[in-house]
Amino acid sequence: MTDPYKTLALMAPQVADRDLDQVWDRIGPQVSGRHVGWWDARRPGRWLVGVAAAGGVATALVMWPTSTPSAFASWTPTPAVATAAQTAAAQGQCEVVLHGSVEQTQRYPTPVVNPWLPTSDAELAGRRVLVAEQRGTFTYVLSSNGAWTVGCLYSAALGDGSTTASTTRLSLFPPAPGAGTVDVLDRGGVGVPGGESAVLASGRAGRDVVGVDVVTPAGRTVTASVASGYWSAWWPADEKVDDSLNQARMIVHRKDGSTDEVGTLGSLVPKPSYADTDPTPAPASTAG
Repeated sequence: MTDPYKTLALMAPQVADRDLDQVWDRIGPQVSGRHVGWWDARRPGRWLVGVAAAGGVATALVMWPTSTPSAFASWTPTPAVATAAQTAAAQGQCEVVLHGSVEQTQRYPTPVVNPWLPTSDAELAGRRVLVAEQRGTFTYVLSSNGAWTVGCLYSAALGDGSTTASTTRLSLFPPAPGAGTVDVLDRGGVGVPGGESAVLASGRAGRDVVGVDVVTPAGRTVTASVASGYWSAWWPADEKVDDSLNQARMIVHRKDGSTDEVGTLGSLVPKPSYADTDPTPAPASTAG
């Protein structure tokens, strides 16, 4: 049988956003009988990689369980600070996912270099925790080594299959935003097609920003975590994931007591530095 992930890796640069569900409908039954979810980073271009052995994939695909009652029943709009044990558990599982993703990237190289994906474990080594929050049974950890940031969502109650990891190469973005505002470096949806889904987002916060609220298109207010010059938030989707990814409103609270709406998740994504270039490598020259 043709390996579906090898096929996806080769197809990825050509797969349009609107066609992804059709792709999954066709290849899903071949994936060991497990539910396959998708991670949509909403960056220029969509990329797919294989599922890591531990049940998830950095940046592209994630395994997500279906359950009754809701997998998100314990979620809270205001986060608590994750304990050291919760943070370590999430980080440990995320490392397994990231390693599996790197292995898949190495195993199935594509003809076009994907700048969003690390190609070795060494690229992600030496990270320190920026944000560690707890919402119900879910732990979210944002970490960075100065070159990459890694976002990790994990629920011990749901098992290893609920691990989601995303990677962001910081060198592709301009400097941090102004003192009183925020930007959005990572945003995406996670879930099972046709089932439950959630929206995750994170970015940088200016030095005067002490709080951030996200107001979803459905009117839900989500309090973000803000620490170390970064912010992060995630929430169960009450509306289409695409609507939240683009239309959720960002409210910032500053040291001086002022509060302002500074934009939407879609409008606050800085333009990546390669956006005006052709990422396709030039054909190799041949000796005459």
